[in-house]
Amino acid sequence: MKKILVSAIALMSVLPASHAQDSFYEGIAKYEGQEFQVYHYADKIEGKEGHYRPDGEYYKTTYVISRLESGLPNEVLYVDNDDLDRSLGNQIYDNYIDHQTYPSLFLHKYNSDGYVFIDDMLIQLMEISSDGLSFESVGRISVVIKDVAPVIEEAPKKKKLTMKEKIAAAKEKMMTTGASPEMQRIMDINLDEVITKYLADMKAKQKTANVGQEEKYVAEMKAESSKSLKERQSQSRELAAKMNANKGGSSKYTIKNNSSSSIKLITDSGSTTTLNAGSSTTYLCQTDIYYCVGTSDKGGLIANGDDSCGQTITLE
Repeated sequence: MKKILVSAIALMSVLPASHAQDSFYEGIAKYEGQEFQVYHYADKIEGKEGHYRPDGEYYKTTYVISRLESGLPNEVLYVDNDDLDRSLGNQIYDNYIDHQTYPSLFLHKYNSDGYVFIDDMLIQLMEISSDGLSFESVGRISVVIKDVAPVIEEAPKKKKLTMKEKIAAAKEKMMTTGASPEMQRIMDINLDEVITKYLADMKAKQKTANVGQEEKYVAEMKAESSKSLKERQSQSRELAAKMNANKGGSSKYTIKNNSSSSIKLITDSGSTTTLNAGSSTTYLCQTDIYYCVGTSDKGGLIANGDDSCGQTITLE
């Protein structure tokens, strides 16, 4: 399937410039706490290129940005009408953004799908290109619910239609009959043009980003990622050890140095310990231990934590 890439000429007046300059998190931040209507999928409207009819009215929700200790946004949380906390994905574990300073796309790590936030809509894009400028189709759409007074329009003067025009008008009426204000707003927009213009505008803005600021954000994210990963590893090992202990087993194992010289050990998470001759130390089960080479490199495996619970591993 051909990816959607609209020409620059067709994009001239699709969306106000102020909206096109909002990054992914900036856009969501403007509407945090407001109610959105979520549509499970969207179908292309026949005869209206670039327009979609949202369908599968899913639930109403609010979006909240979760931030790291450093203040960097990291995750988009949402609460549906069943009061269940959910997430679009966490940057450290599940997802990533295309640019730290001016992110436009919130992407899944293991496929080419992702999200953009444009105007007041969170839009899922399917099969995004590697350069981030085109996509194959639109998926789920969330749109802010607004209190809009009905507009009473003067009935236009009837004109004689051709048979082709009558058929087209009948099809359009069928598509829009019963549409909610939110659904109608989506159908009135050429989403292909709006999204393509936004991606192009943000790509240009990313190229002018402050390099120093970008490097700072990347460093902070790596530090938070490393810290969070170690915490998760520690929590999982402690839980496994407690479960093993509750089953009547041991929650620790021992390593004893029977050699005549000290030995430096390192865990799989990178913590090092120097074990003096004749001394011993204990570790939680599920913690793997290696010989430490140099300052902090792993050498040969000494003990597999899963297999060592309740045992004493002797180093000669």
